[in-house]
Amino acid sequence: MSDVRTSVKDAAYTAVGVGVLGAQQAATLGQQARDKVVKGADDARSSARATADDARMSAKTTADDVKSQVGSIVHDVRDRIEPVVAKVSERVEPLLTDVRERVEPFVHQVVAKAEEVVEIGTAKARALLGRPAKPSTDQSKAA
Repeated sequence: MSDVRTSVKDAAYTAVGVGVLGAQQAATLGQQARDKVVKGADDARSSARATADDARMSAKTTADDVKSQVGSIVHDVRDRIEPVVAKVSERVEPLLTDVRERVEPFVHQVVAKAEEVVEIGTAKARALLGRPAKPSTDQSKAA
């Protein structure tokens, strides 16, 4: 009977030992799986950062290129427009001077006529109202 006891005891020890080894193996496999997941997440994070950095650099390069092209276009447009503006100014300035020379005497005539009409109208209004006429500014200068 002692052999049976020993055999049962050995079998129990073996079963416990196999269970412990299985638990250790499961823990090791679990740790390996966790390590793979962490490494995969780190790799994905690094890849995302690198892709974002590449995208930033590409966007900056594109923006710099566009800025350079726009600057060049602005310079070209300015070079083309400035001579046109100068030519227009050269042509318009004499026209403005000519118009001014023709219009100013006419304006002076209109103003003089308006002053005359106001003076005559005022004198007639005073006469109708029975008030004495004021001496005109020309008459006061003569006096």
